[in-house]
Amino acid sequence: MIRSYALLARTYGPRAFLLKSINAVLVRPGRRLLFGSYSESNEDRIVEALLGRKKDGFYVDIGANDPKRANNTMRFYKRGWSGIVIEPNESCCLRFQAARPRDIVLNIGISQVAGRGSFFRFFPDTRSTLSKECADRLVKKGFWLVSSSEIELQPLADVLKEHAGGRTIDFMSIDTEGYDKQVLLSNDWERFRPSVICVESGDESVTRLLSDLGYLKVATTKDNSIYMQEERYEQSQRHCSQLSFRKKTH
Repeated sequence: MIRSYALLARTYGPRAFLLKSINAVLVRPGRRLLFGSYSESNEDRIVEALLGRKKDGFYVDIGANDPKRANNTMRFYKRGWSGIVIEPNESCCLRFQAARPRDIVLNIGISQVAGRGSFFRFFPDTRSTLSKECADRLVKKGFWLVSSSEIELQPLADVLKEHAGGRTIDFMSIDTEGYDKQVLLSNDWERFRPSVICVESGDESVTRLLSDLGYLKVATTKDNSIYMQEERYEQSQRHCSQLSFRKKTH
C-alpha cells in the first residue's frame, strides 16, 4: 500500500497527489454523505436535474471502472434504475456483479469494428485504456503499465441491439481514456438515442459530432461534458419557464 502511494506521488507530483488524496478521502465521501452523489464532480446530480427524479430509468455505463467510487450511475441504481455496464477490466466487472446484481455487466471493449484488441491496464486502474496512443502518452508521463492483454471488442450498436431490449436509454456515461469518439462513432444513432450523455473527453471533435447528431452541450465539470438531446432540453426549459410563470401569477 505504501509503495502504491509513493508511486502515485511520484507520478502526479506532490501537489497534485495531495489534492487528489484530499478529494478521495474527504471531498468525495462528504459529497456522497451530504448529497448522495457518487460522481467525481456532481455529474450525477446534474443529470438528475435534467431528467427529473425518475425511478425506473435505464442507463449505459461505458468504461465504468468501479460500482461506487467516482461512478456516474450508482446514484441512479440506488433509485431503482438498471442498465448495461461495459468494462474491459475483468476485476472491475467482478466488483460490479457483486455490488449491482440488476445490471447487465459485460467484460468487453467498444470499437467501431467487432474483433479482438489490446487493453492496456495501468495503475491506477482509472487510467486503463484501449488506445495505444493514449497508453504511450501515459507511460511517458510515468504511469505504471501493469499489463497488456487481448480482449473482445464490439460496436456499441451491436451491444445495445442485443442487451437493451428495446428500452429507451435515459442516460449514457462514457469514460474510456482517449477512446470516447470511437465509442460514439460505433453507435446506431437513428435507433439508439440516449436522452443525456456524459463524456469525459474535452475534445472539441466530440462536441461537434454530438452537435451534428442533435445534442446540445448543457453543462461542463472539471473532467466531463454533459449533452442532452436538443429537443428534450428545449422542452425542459419551456416547462421550467411555465412553472416559474405560474408561481409568479399565484
